[in-house]
Amino acid sequence: MRRRIVRLAGLLLLAALCRSAVPMASVSVAAVPAAAEMLPEQDGIPDGTAVPEEDGIPEESETERTVFVRPDAPEIPGLRYKESMRLYHADQFSVDYYEGGYKYLAIRDTGDFLLIPEDGKLPETELPEDGKLPDAELPEDGKQPDTELPENGKQPDVKGTEDGKRSGAASGSGYTVLYQPLDSIYLAATSAMDFFDCLEEIDKVTLSCEEAGEWDSDGANKAMEEGGMVYAGKYSAPDYERIVSRGCDLALESTMIYHKPEVKEMLEQFGIPVLVEHSSYESDPLGRSEWIRFYGALLNCEEEADTLFAQMEEKVRRVLEQTSGSGDASAGQSLEGQHSEGESPEGKSLEEKSPGKLVAFFNINQQGLVTVRKAKDYVPAMIELAGGSYVFSDLYGEEENALSTVNLQMEEFYARAKDADYLIYNSTIAGAIHSVDELLDKGPLLKDFRAVQEGNVWCTTQSLFQKPTGLADLIVDISRMLSGDRDGDYSYLYHVD
Repeated sequence: MRRRIVRLAGLLLLAALCRSAVPMASVSVAAVPAAAEMLPEQDGIPDGTAVPEEDGIPEESETERTVFVRPDAPEIPGLRYKESMRLYHADQFSVDYYEGGYKYLAIRDTGDFLLIPEDGKLPETELPEDGKLPDAELPEDGKQPDTELPENGKQPDVKGTEDGKRSGAASGSGYTVLYQPLDSIYLAATSAMDFFDCLEEIDKVTLSCEEAGEWDSDGANKAMEEGGMVYAGKYSAPDYERIVSRGCDLALESTMIYHKPEVKEMLEQFGIPVLVEHSSYESDPLGRSEWIRFYGALLNCEEEADTLFAQMEEKVRRVLEQTSGSGDASAGQSLEGQHSEGESPEGKSLEEKSPGKLVAFFNINQQGLVTVRKAKDYVPAMIELAGGSYVFSDLYGEEENALSTVNLQMEEFYARAKDADYLIYNSTIAGAIHSVDELLDKGPLLKDFRAVQEGNVWCTTQSLFQKPTGLADLIVDISRMLSGDRDGDYSYLYHVD
């Protein structure tokens, strides 16, 4: 944890000195030093960042801040590589740029995508230049499915859209082909709507997995009221006929789609590419927010995405400056004194591991179990960045368990968190609380907690985890909470009386 937080602090300071939004595809290779220092590639996804030296911050040009040249970029027959997007926090995606406006987007463990510019042609591949899928992608009987009788189980027509082009997998190429502009997207990853909203690209989403009025985005709800976006079924049971008839050029899914592999296969059989969003796998909170740059590349608005992300970084940088320069012995030390990831904290008390104010982040489920975050999750990282100390900083759980949470018996939670200075109740799953009495109804033992007795109980808004671009604001909220301000202008936290 310490190593990650210290590195993040250095990167944020670097951002403050040399941050500038530059359209990625407009920068020439000559402007980027080929000898840029890079972290090694992991599982096909480069870290995409030059690492600051511990004894100083390297000087970078405006161009170097946003792009760099990597020697192991994907070689695509017929295309000439230019540069790659430089990432400072995210490690679940990469973006490579090629001459002519082509882009190669890779998502760790889910798939690679070749983005063809508008009026562009496919490079050398097994697909014909018009981009249509070969007949081999049709059902075994070789017939185009009937759209007149969808209830009989036959598939809708998959004959291409009005322009005659259909996105789809390039057989044998190792990537999926997408054609720009992407202007008819089926969005089944609800948190991704936040990126479209911030980039003012909601009009690109024409097919929704939510009913009208269910989105946390006013823009999305308005689009559904006006008919620009229509309901097309949940991720697990999409309306295939509607999706195909609307000329869908991309289905954007969360990893929940892996519980319904037949749905993904069906969409792909219709020639509709499926992109599985992976931002929730980022352990760095700003890594989640940095996915706005992935969507900027996908939607051809990199400059806007860079500007928005720079603003998020700046908010966190200001928090780091305040906590490190406030003079409070407990503030700012969230960047120091923490055990590094993988180090055993056994034998140390919480006070010895971190002098910061102790924060417990939790919710209580219907079975009375207390759900808390593992130490390596992004929520503990936000608490550390805000100047606090996560009360379960030694809770790692089973390595083979990919879940970011652990369920504890109330008695164990009591033993470990009763002396926490602050309690933050997570409203996302179990619903919000509006009074301390309501919290005590869920767990009577909580009445003996220090935070309850001192009036330091807080709750998150229910929209929080649908707002990956709001994580910087949550860090600001937590920092303000730790300062003792109960009446400030909070974005995603509120005090519980």
